[in-house]
Amino acid sequence: METVVSFLCENAIHAHLVIFGLLLLAGLNIPLSEDLLVMIGGMLTATCVPGNYYLMLGWLWAGAILSAYEAYWLGHHFGPRLYRMAFFKHVVTPERVDRIGSMLERYGVASFVIVRFIPLGVRNCFFMTCGLWRMPFLRFIWRDAVGAALSVYVLFRIGHAFGSNYRMLVDYFHQYETMTLSLLVVLALGVAAVFWYRRCATAASVTDHNVE
Repeated sequence: METVVSFLCENAIHAHLVIFGLLLLAGLNIPLSEDLLVMIGGMLTATCVPGNYYLMLGWLWAGAILSAYEAYWLGHHFGPRLYRMAFFKHVVTPERVDRIGSMLERYGVASFVIVRFIPLGVRNCFFMTCGLWRMPFLRFIWRDAVGAALSVYVLFRIGHAFGSNYRMLVDYFHQYETMTLSLLVVLALGVAAVFWYRRCATAASVTDHNVE
C-alpha cells in the first residue's frame, strides 16, 4: 500500500486533470469506477496535495456531472438501439430500463440522489434511460446536480479520511499481517469449496436425470 501511495504522490501534481479525464471515460461506459476515482481524489488531497482540496473537489464534481451528461446524450441519440449494441446491451436492458422508469416516477429528484450511490453500471443505465425517455435536459441537469453534489462530497470525504489515516492503517496491517493473510486464505478456500460443492451437486443432478 505504501508503494501505491508513493506512486500516486509522485504523479499527483496533475491528478485532478487525470481523474477528470477518467470520469469522462466512465460516462462513455468504459468500465471505470466513478466512486473509486472520487475517493482516490480525496485520498490524494490528504496525503500529497493538501493545498488542492477545493480544486480537486471542483474538478471531481465537474467530471461526475459531465460524465452523466455523456450517458444522457447517448441514450437520447441512440434510443432503443442501445438494446442491440454490443457495447451497451449488457448495461441497458429493457427490464432494467423499466425498473428505472418506475423509480423515476416514484421518487423523482430523490431517485438521482439514490442512484448516485449505486455502482456496477446502474448509474450509467439510469442516465441513459433519462435520455432514452427524452427527459428535458434542463430538468435532468438540475436534478443530477443535486445528486452529484451530495455523492461526490460524501465519497470525497471518505477518501480524505482514509488518506489522513493511511499511516495508521498501514501500521495496523503490518502488525497483524500474518493473521489477516491467514483469514483471507481461509475465506478464499471456503468460497472455492462452496463453488466446488455446488458444481458437484449440479453434475450429480444432471446425471440422475439422464439415467431416469
